[in-house]
This record gives sequence, C-alpha cells and structure tokens, in this order.
Amino acid sequence: MRSLKTQLVLILFLSLVQIGFAQTLQLYFERADSTEITEMGYLIEEEGELIHKAIDPDRAKEELLSKLTKQIEETGNGNIVFYIHGMMAHTKWYQKMVQNKLNQGLFSKDENNMDIIVSLVWYGTMDYPQNYVDALSIGKSYFPLVDEIQALSKKLDSDRKISFIMHSMGSRTFQGIYNSYMLLEDPSWQAEDVLFVASDAPEDCFYTDGVFEHIDSFAQEIYVYKNVHDFTLGISRGLNKQDRIGLSGISDMTKVSEAISVIDVSVLNDNEGMMQLTGHRYFFESPTVRKDILRVLNSTKQGTPRDIVQDSILPRTYTLIK
Repeated sequence: MRSLKTQLVLILFLSLVQIGFAQTLQLYFERADSTEITEMGYLIEEEGELIHKAIDPDRAKEELLSKLTKQIEETGNGNIVFYIHGMMAHTKWYQKMVQNKLNQGLFSKDENNMDIIVSLVWYGTMDYPQNYVDALSIGKSYFPLVDEIQALSKKLDSDRKISFIMHSMGSRTFQGIYNSYMLLEDPSWQAEDVLFVASDAPEDCFYTDGVFEHIDSFAQEIYVYKNVHDFTLGISRGLNKQDRIGLSGISDMTKVSEAISVIDVSVLNDNEGMMQLTGHRYFFESPTVRKDILRVLNSTKQGTPRDIVQDSILPRTYTLIK
C-alpha cells in the first residue's frame, strides 16, 4: 500500500498534468477577413490530444494575454513561434491534425525551448485568386496583434526570441505582416528565424524589387524549405505563370541576402500522412523535417550533427537526408 507521502505526490503530479503545468502555451486567433477577429482561444489536452477551447469574445483577448503573461512569469521563457497555415487549412479538423502532429514532433520534445505558439488563422475558399488577395489583407490586420504580443513578451523576458513558420499561401499572409513592419520608422524588435515551408511565394521574392527584398531587416535568419516534387505548388506555378520558392528554391543565390538559406527536402520519402504523394505537407508529416525545424528554432545551428549535405556549387543551399 502506498504511503501517505507517495499518494500526495501522485495526486499533485496528476493535478499538474490536468491543468497543463509547464506545457507549451498554444493560442489561436481566427479571421474571416480584415475587419475583425472572429474567434480566439487556446489549445488544451484531452485524452492525449490537443483540442480548441474558444473564449467568450467579450473577454477573450484580455484572458489570452493574461495566460501569456502567466506562462512567461512561471517559466521565465518568452520565446514565441507565430505559425501561419496555407490555403483552405483553417478548418478545425485540419488545424487539430497539424497542431497535434507538430506538438508531438516538435513542441513537446524535451529539447524544445519555444514555450508559446500563436496560430494566426485566415479563412480561405477554393477561389485561389481571391485567396491571394484576402490573405495579404488579413496579414496586415494581424500586425497590431503580433506587435502587441511581442512587446508583452519582451517586457517579461528581454532575451526572448521570435520565430515565424509559414506554410504554402501562409507566406502571403506573412507578407501583410512584413509589409506593415517595414513601414515602421524605428522597429523595436526583429525576428530571429523565418521559415518558408513549401511556400507559395514567387521565385524572385527575395531579389531586388521582390516582395521580400528586405527580409534580412525583418529577421536574422531565413530558411526556405523546397521540394521539387511538390504537386500542389506545381499547380500554383501554372496558375501564376511563375515559379514558387517552395518548388524550385532560388535560382541565383548571389542575388539574395546572405541571411537566406535553402533546404532541399526532395530526396525524403518518410512522410507519415495519407497525402504524402502531394509532396506538400512534409513540414508536419516528415519526422526528418520536423527534427530540422526543431534544430532551427532552438538556434543550435553550429556544431550540431545534422542529416544535411551542403551543395558543392550553390551557396547556402543544403539537401536534407533521412
């Protein structure tokens, strides 16, 4: 029979697990357009899976910022990842699938040091041209929130780092945030990492006069993950009549900032999902890619064993291998 002390320790442990003590705080905000946030809340764990818990709109923002403050005060860690999904990935079932996979493969790992995840959700339809317009305007409308969250985290943890992960057309939403940032006369913050994963951005976006020409002012390190077998971006290339960086990468690395690196995942075949033939969802379905993203977010870029090979010709271009 357990001693009273053992029973008390067990009860305390189970209580801490139930309330999510010392777990990553995951917040989400949803916009159908640029006018207002339609829903916001946080993720909680039930029966081993993350589920969405929406909050009353009248008190939602105040409550979420209070949770963020409490998280940083308790952990001393204000590191934040802003995650932006791609086209038609706003539905709850899809969000749940991605967030659970990323949580299992990234954010619940012992070596993870990103304690706050903020999902910026934008609603899409099957209308690609309209989505391309809406994603940009929604991104612009998200900037004040991003700026407020980063300021709060900096106040509580001056050494905190900010990272962005964008999938597919999520880079268009990010462009709205980036454009607003570039209008600031004297920005008070800079992101550490920006990850363009299977990005639908145009191939010349980092060149002179490209939409992300000054990306190295926004972030210290920029990573472009590409897959030449990405079927979805192949369709986008046809629609736009221009290559996409998530499909073919950057053709001339001498024309872009030295802060930009390209990571080619084309040789991988370890996607765990049922849609692996599209070659588009590897950022959460491939254990190898998740491992590399974790490495990037943890800033362990130097002196760390990696499943990666540097290109013998192209500068700052790497091939990720299993």
